[in-house]
Amino acid sequence: RTVEQLAMLIRAMAEMNLSNTTLLNEEFRVAELYLQIEQGRFGDRLKIRKSIDALCLELQVPCFTLLPIVENCIRHGIEVFDKDVEVILNATCREDKAIIEVSDTGRGIETNDIDSLISPTSGIGQVRKNLETVFGSNAHLTIEALAPSGTRVSIVFPILDNNV
Repeated sequence: RTVEQLAMLIRAMAEMNLSNTTLLNEEFRVAELYLQIEQGRFGDRLKIRKSIDALCLELQVPCFTLLPIVENCIRHGIEVFDKDVEVILNATCREDKAIIEVSDTGRGIETNDIDSLISPTSGIGQVRKNLETVFGSNAHLTIEALAPSGTRVSIVFPILDNNV
């Protein structure tokens, strides 16, 4: 089963690589395939919860917006944490903007480490750059430490007329 999921993930990533943007629905599909593979690795230690507004699924976003963030949840949240971890995927559309949040209940991040996570050479830094390329200064990516543990990455971008 894991090999099948890996094959589907590789195929989906190859297809996404052919364009600069993709539907948010596809981003969530790739993130979920990745999380299913990791669930095979971590078993019951990894829980996945999602709440996705169907109105958001047809929005265009830069390719590989979610995967680097979800990978960080695994790498920095559960791999280095000896407790169960929940990864939460949320997407809502409000008025003229979309809000995507990816959070985990893992080890968490120190506030002074946030800048290094969003450096231009990091995966999340690249996500930020791609969001700015597509949406300009109207897109925002923020990272926050959660208490007592965990991290949340929030992305806010405008819903453009040509983005629906």
